[in-house]
Amino acid sequence: MPLDLLANLQERLGVAESTDAPLLNQLNAVAGEWITAYCGRSFSAEPRIDHMEGGTERLFLTTPPQSITRLQVDPTRQWGSETIWPATHYLLHTERGVIESLVGPFGPKRAGIVRVESTLANVVPLAVQQANAELVAFWYRQAKTAAHLEQLHQLARVEPSAEGGGETRYWLAVGGQSRLPAVVRELLAPYRMPQL
Repeated sequence: MPLDLLANLQERLGVAESTDAPLLNQLNAVAGEWITAYCGRSFSAEPRIDHMEGGTERLFLTTPPQSITRLQVDPTRQWGSETIWPATHYLLHTERGVIESLVGPFGPKRAGIVRVESTLANVVPLAVQQANAELVAFWYRQAKTAAHLEQLHQLARVEPSAEGGGETRYWLAVGGQSRLPAVVRELLAPYRMPQL
């Protein structure tokens, strides 16, 4: 899933050549999928209901929402109207997809189950768009300077997983994730799902 339009990407990169549009489209799509996997969240606009464990004062949503339609905390998972938290009890950090409680933990630890109904924004955060452009620019420079464009086919490949089947891994044209530009990691750091 591309995170930015081709025209915006060409403007960010200063590339006006229409002959490179197919290459940029391919890189843009792979960069969008890579960023989604790297951050552990989607930046697409689709309605969501998230269920997560309570007991903390911050909830990390997989997709940054524009607004919260309803937030409920109920260890029994019955979701009655008495389990709805008023909007004055929490603060939504829309750009990062974080909900912060203003009145203590979201339910008791390990017993509080939180249900969040949200309306998602149609806008990819500017920092994520910039990271996408930096990643595409990095791969684009490699492609334009590569002796053989066949290296581009190594950007996305399916590798066997221990459970059987395959797992998609995204690699840079030469080498693995260790070659990811530092600026991309820095821009995406606030949007990565924490490892619990």
